[in-house]
Amino acid sequence: RCLPADPPVEWTLLDLIAIFSRRRAWILSSLAVSLGAALLYWTCAVPRYRATAVIEIRKDSQGAFGLENTTSDQQTTAISDSFDDNLTLQTEVGILQSDALTLDVIRRTGLETTPDYFAPHTGPSVALHKLFFWRKPLEAFSTPLTDAPNRRYVALKTFAAHRRVAPEAGTRLLSISYSDPDPARATVVVNALVQALSDYGFQSRSSAAAQSASWLSTQLAGLRQ
Repeated sequence: RCLPADPPVEWTLLDLIAIFSRRRAWILSSLAVSLGAALLYWTCAVPRYRATAVIEIRKDSQGAFGLENTTSDQQTTAISDSFDDNLTLQTEVGILQSDALTLDVIRRTGLETTPDYFAPHTGPSVALHKLFFWRKPLEAFSTPLTDAPNRRYVALKTFAAHRRVAPEAGTRLLSISYSDPDPARATVVVNALVQALSDYGFQSRSSAAAQSASWLSTQLAGLRQ
């Protein structure tokens, strides 16, 4: 047979005060630990500065020699402009986040010797940083970064933690930012990222132009024969 349900308990302000009084030691100690941890963090934390660059990604609708590529135009007429813009932006984001471009920027700006990476001094923060990223003993600085897999792993992870790359919705704009304890260095790194992306696009177009010129030379030689 069914037993009658217990009537609901209604808590009053006096009941809550009584509970707090019985457990005030636990509550106050937890609050004190939390406040102490927050105060310690804000006292020891190094302020960081974020530099941001916004660039426009233009669609290249011309061939390698500045002429309209009718074959490419016919193949892309069925693709909407919005989808094509999104594809272009995502491609540029992938290039900016690639290991090759990141290593090039680290080399250009000398980030390996900065506090975020492998500063020459020692201290608790540096030891904690190395412990956090530790896999194997790190290689000496005399070894190039391209030949040092463990140093390269740490450098790439550190750079990725401070870099932000995001397209702005509804536009062809790309936001690139980097944070660093030194505001001047943050600006230098962002400018290096933009320059590296520009250099990559120039090299890609130059390579395409060289391949087209080689193909045209072969065709002209055949026509002469």
